[in-house]
Amino acid sequence: MASRPQKMKDEIPRLSREDILCVLNAAFPGNTITSFNFEMFGMGIINLTFKITEIVIKEHEKINDLVLKVMNTYFGPHKTQNEAVVMQFLEKHLVESGLVKTSCIPHIYHYDCEGKVLPNKLYYILMQFVEGTPLSELNLATQPREKRLYFVDQMAEFYASMKSFYFTPHKIGCFASISVPDISKPLHCEAVLTCDVDTHLDPVDNFKDYFLGTMKFRIASVVHRIEYSKKEENRLFYIEILGYLQSIVSFVSHSTLLNDLTWNGHEDRLCLSHIDLNLGNILVNKDTLEIQGILDWEWASLDTFELDAAFVGLWDFENSFFEKLQQKWGHIAKKFPYFNTGGISPKSRESNFHKKGRWISG
Repeated sequence: MASRPQKMKDEIPRLSREDILCVLNAAFPGNTITSFNFEMFGMGIINLTFKITEIVIKEHEKINDLVLKVMNTYFGPHKTQNEAVVMQFLEKHLVESGLVKTSCIPHIYHYDCEGKVLPNKLYYILMQFVEGTPLSELNLATQPREKRLYFVDQMAEFYASMKSFYFTPHKIGCFASISVPDISKPLHCEAVLTCDVDTHLDPVDNFKDYFLGTMKFRIASVVHRIEYSKKEENRLFYIEILGYLQSIVSFVSHSTLLNDLTWNGHEDRLCLSHIDLNLGNILVNKDTLEIQGILDWEWASLDTFELDAAFVGLWDFENSFFEKLQQKWGHIAKKFPYFNTGGISPKSRESNFHKKGRWISG
């Protein structure tokens, strides 16, 4: 298992115009880029994004605006490869398989998971710029109910479409490649799995091992914070967190709580999961709530069916998502033995959302 470096966030150098030009030349080989503009578009924990506009090839051809997502050196290779593989697969096969009419996955023009193009071994994805407003910037609780239901209907369709593919091997892991060996069976996929992009754990056979491995990785990170905390109050805080995490590991290790979260005989419950389907990663038309794009696939993995359901409560104020799933995608809904958004009234959801800007379950 790889250990996380002392600095949780490696510095990503600001890119120069020459650096951006190198990326464009790699994406459009044999063409002359005559002009373009660029600006830093966003800063995440492990990446920087740049918006590239007014791109002109030769003297006449103008291409649409692009986004350059640059990863740091520690997380870069695995996350870049994983995100690019999943996005390219979904953009092509969601439409080709007939699951959806149009794809909400941005098109990828080029990516480098080997650090060959940019200096300092930086890794990147150059993709289509998608117009839209992050749902996190809208107060979803104040939107008209009809619009919210329309949005939930779209999410149910997208969710079920993403979960309709069947994968081998039957392990939890991230992606090095995805293929469809038999075009007559467009939903049956073969994946080459690689280590988890966060913990660097190798693919595992069951959810319990995955959970325990992830928790032990988190414990190592908390121990590191205790050792390097300069303020005593921070150190005491992390010591308390450490105790909680260790008690969870001890309990799960000796219990059968997660034993039924396996797929022996139910391999169809292993499916493609986004992992980070939060409001900030969903772009919509702010007037209609029509989905324009689903972003940030770097954490995606082959995992248990219920995993992405944790985010449903962020936008399912009417508790209607599961009903939508049953109406149009009954075969998918049957895979949901543990899924339930009930128990929290729409009024309570809206109240929590107004207060905190997001929904958090008890």
